Amino acid sequence: MKNGRLLISFTQFVTMNPWKILLFIFVCVFLLGRGLETLGFSNDYRVYFSKENPQLQAFNNIQATYNKSDSVMFVLQPDDGDVFSQKTLSAIQQLTEKAWKIPYSSRVDSLTNFQHTKAEEDDLIVADLVVDSLVSINERNTIKEIALNEPFLRNRLVSISGHVAGVNVTVQLTGDDPTEVVKVATAARELVLDIEKSYPGMKVYLSGMTMMSNSFNEAALNDNKLLVPLMYACIILILWGSFKSLSATISVVILILCSVVSSLGIAGWLGWSLTPTSAIAPTIILTMAVADCVHILVTQFHHRRIGHEKQQAIQESIRINFQPVFLTSATTAIGFLSMNFSDAPPFRDLGNMVAMGVIFAWLFSITLLPALMTLLPSKVQKTDEQDNPLMLGLAEWVIKKRKLLLIVNGLIAVIIISFVPQNQLNDDFVKYFDETTQFRQATDFLNENMGGIYSIEFSIDTDEAGAISEPDFLEEVDKLVSWLHSQTEVVHINSMTDTFKRLTQIHT
Repeated sequence: MKNGRLLISFTQFVTMNPWKILLFIFVCVFLLGRGLETLGFSNDYRVYFSKENPQLQAFNNIQATYNKSDSVMFVLQPDDGDVFSQKTLSAIQQLTEKAWKIPYSSRVDSLTNFQHTKAEEDDLIVADLVVDSLVSINERNTIKEIALNEPFLRNRLVSISGHVAGVNVTVQLTGDDPTEVVKVATAARELVLDIEKSYPGMKVYLSGMTMMSNSFNEAALNDNKLLVPLMYACIILILWGSFKSLSATISVVILILCSVVSSLGIAGWLGWSLTPTSAIAPTIILTMAVADCVHILVTQFHHRRIGHEKQQAIQESIRINFQPVFLTSATTAIGFLSMNFSDAPPFRDLGNMVAMGVIFAWLFSITLLPALMTLLPSKVQKTDEQDNPLMLGLAEWVIKKRKLLLIVNGLIAVIIISFVPQNQLNDDFVKYFDETTQFRQATDFLNENMGGIYSIEFSIDTDEAGAISEPDFLEEVDKLVSWLHSQTEVVHINSMTDTFKRLTQIHT
């Protein structure tokens, strides 16, 4: 009884003091929204792993010990299907030289600058495999024979059949500049246009982990540019068509914006960054905000149609929907907060952002929405809503056939649930992208013709200085290499034992 009186007093206060409510809320939203200025966007694939993740720690240790593996892979497809032609060798050589100018580049590997070792009497001569692209047919055939039999090149920088070649640029990203990935991708694309223009008929694809990070960024931004406005347009049209009220439509849109800005603003104040995963938080918040508003507005317009005054209808709507809307919002927020148990930080951020947005949407639906509806003009025609033969007929049919509907719906649910085991967990980042995206097309081409984008790196520690050259150690490493070659998924292996074997064969 006491709670009922408090709720009635609350609804009366909201409808009697709409300007005070609006001023307080807009000031709060403005202050919270200032956090958007510090809300960054991270497109680094490493953000999907927490700092405590053992795989990420091992990955960082390997990169700290040896070299970073972030790269841009140029994949060249000549129109004649021969990468050892004079034209293609010239293109590879030119691309190799210009790739050094890509921001943050630290190493460029290609077919032409591969350090080939050959013996001359007692000396070992190390030089670029292709010193000059203007070579004779016999020299090109020699280059082809060396390249297609070289473990370091085959299926890494040249395909087995010699119809596709690659230029791999290793980049040392500092992580200090949020636009560094974009700078690398922009420079790489300009270089692609330059090569394709200089060598007509040459098709150049861009892949690599750096391009994947950039593609995540572009996909999220493109979605926000196209899908979000389209989604808002659809919601506005549906709300207008349902309520036939401009004031109701405007109020819902304002509530959505305030909920999203408040949630993302807090994330910015807390120092979080948006990721391709957490960037969908505004869409989820929008969905819940619309659901809250529709419940309250439908009840409000119902009471106005049956003769209640505007303020009375708003107060009654809040009183009726306060508890169900609160329970829906609270349980939804709890559900998203459970994502904090995820090992991937972006999913934690998504859960927390949505949970905050859902709570804001509920708070605004019982304060901001009724305040706006009190002030904005709206006309509602009085009608007898009980006289609806279509809905009355549906209700009577459901009641009459309740047992049959229970059985049929239960069977349908069981059949659909039985397909749950068919779902597969697959974190293939490349397949996150639609097949129409350039990165997906380039990477699929790379996978089909020459190696792939994913790699496994093994760091084997002997705990003894100089022990990596001991025969016993090399024998064990070679056993691992042999086992890896037997795996059907493996297309290329780069091992120090192959280097020792090649040098031994040359010397002997």
